[in-house]
Amino acid sequence: MLEVSNWDKWQTFRKDRGAPPWIKVYRNLLSNEQWVSLSDKEKGQLVSIWILAADKEGKISDNPAMIQRMAMLDSKPNINKFIDLGFLATNRLPLDNQESGLRPQLDAPEQSRVEQSRAEKIPYQSILDLYHNILTDHPKVRIYSDGKKRKVKGLYKYDSKHKELAWWDSYFNHVKKSMFLTGQVQSRDDRKPWKADFEWLMNKENFAKIVDGKYHE
Repeated sequence: MLEVSNWDKWQTFRKDRGAPPWIKVYRNLLSNEQWVSLSDKEKGQLVSIWILAADKEGKISDNPAMIQRMAMLDSKPNINKFIDLGFLATNRLPLDNQESGLRPQLDAPEQSRVEQSRAEKIPYQSILDLYHNILTDHPKVRIYSDGKKRKVKGLYKYDSKHKELAWWDSYFNHVKKSMFLTGQVQSRDDRKPWKADFEWLMNKENFAKIVDGKYHE
């Protein structure tokens, strides 16, 4: 079974009256980065999941085919994506054997979800803010998608030094010193000079080349 994250916080019903005839959908979803990263189709699927979960106090089957039938959806929902974005939670290994941050360690006492969440907390927004503030002329990040965050997480855990915001500050300032990465080198075919965007800079292979000075004169 899956659980809708923070169900009791956002959905308040009198349990003595049985399944509620409605659910609450809050307007502040429009400013939620994870919600914005979903396609229109996925947003509809997620709301359908919330409606189904209302019958069981925020719990829902972890079988995508079952959800598709019960909610009369056109296709199976991507359960793993909703888990990754924090809309759903589970103590079990997700479908397709993809890793879950909530899976207990085999050689250590099981941590609570709150403890694991704190242990995995990464300052995504602070890192993005440093990029925007230091590399002011580079492409802006309009949607902080889960794909971009996965790359940030990979670089964040690459080395213990990367867990300090001071390192990210120095990294972006190092990028700023490269004429090539900052679009100051004219291309041979007279096209507009290329600039490294946020996602490119978060790629581990590109990062290694930057640190090695491959793009610095």
